[in-house]
Amino acid sequence: GLPASARAEAVVIAAFQEVRELMEAGRYDEARQKLEETPQGTTARSDEERGALEKELDEGEVAYYTNRADELLAARNADGLRLLIPKLPEEAQLLYKDKLDDLDLELAREAEEQMLQEQADRKLAAQRARERRAQLIRDALEAVERKFENGDYETSRTTLQAAVDAGNESGPAFLYLGMAQEELQDWNAARESYDRYLEVGASSDAREEVRKRL
Repeated sequence: GLPASARAEAVVIAAFQEVRELMEAGRYDEARQKLEETPQGTTARSDEERGALEKELDEGEVAYYTNRADELLAARNADGLRLLIPKLPEEAQLLYKDKLDDLDLELAREAEEQMLQEQADRKLAAQRARERRAQLIRDALEAVERKFENGDYETSRTTLQAAVDAGNESGPAFLYLGMAQEELQDWNAARESYDRYLEVGASSDAREEVRKRL
């Protein structure tokens, strides 16, 4: 077989090839660990190759992590960049820390603007919902008022009671409900509706009339 020194040299050369393959895959931490674990060769040629490989590893690692830092900046990935910075050369770390600070400020400002916009959107949506609900109530009360004026008290009571049960606790709803119940001689229910109107009703004239009816 080969002499022991030749076998040892072959092992070293094979390890150097593995280091290069790891570098090509962008696995620089593993490549550096592999190179450090590789024993010294037995020839000047392997020593020269180790020196060249160490230089190639240093340069490749710097280029790889610098490109990766630029990619993370472009993707606005602040957390990823924060984790990567310690792997950069010291002179590059200061530069990318400044860039990271700028990115953090920009992301914070955008988050605040988004929060304010979402608050404004919710406020507008709530306002529009109130307006739609108010219009629906007005439309329903107009329909009830026509039925009431035509003497259809039973339908008026049924419609208004359903509206109140559904959460429409407006003054007009309680007022017309009480009037319909009164016309139908449902005295206890009318009193309850009038009492509720006195709690929520806005018209002073109507409130005075309700007190007289009570």
